[in-house]
Amino acid sequence: QPHDPNSTATVPQASTVGTWVEETDLRPTLMYLTGLHEDYQTDGRVISQVLQSTPSALRWTEQLGMAYQQLNSSVGAFATYTLIADSKALASGSSTSDTTYAHEQRALSVLVNQRDALATQIKATLAAAANGDTPRLATVISQLIRAQVINAAAHYLATHTA
Repeated sequence: QPHDPNSTATVPQASTVGTWVEETDLRPTLMYLTGLHEDYQTDGRVISQVLQSTPSALRWTEQLGMAYQQLNSSVGAFATYTLIADSKALASGSSTSDTTYAHEQRALSVLVNQRDALATQIKATLAAAANGDTPRLATVISQLIRAQVINAAAHYLATHTA
């Protein structure tokens, strides 16, 4: 970022203005705009913020799409927090003890499994919305809350790893 040439902020901290677009978002957006459909399960979402008119199914899932990116992007909150935790755990060891690292790796494994399971569910919800199927409000809220909890757990791991 021009105002932060020494990179004092993480990507999630520096990416609070504008629309966050991943390369994986281009395919579902182009498929939506052209009206084409396929059986391929994409990792991205329709970039609803660029549409002149946003259908209700996509409007209902905008926050979920943003939460998905924070959870699944290589530069999102989850990846940032787990990288910080991993780095701290690696630095904490000694030639006689890697207890902190082993503990962090077990916790990280649990978080990654939870993230992967939720990401699969969110991708299905976002894909259905791209096809015009408005998701149940309870589904969207549940997935949003679970994404926030997983990111919060990753943040906790990053701030409490010695």
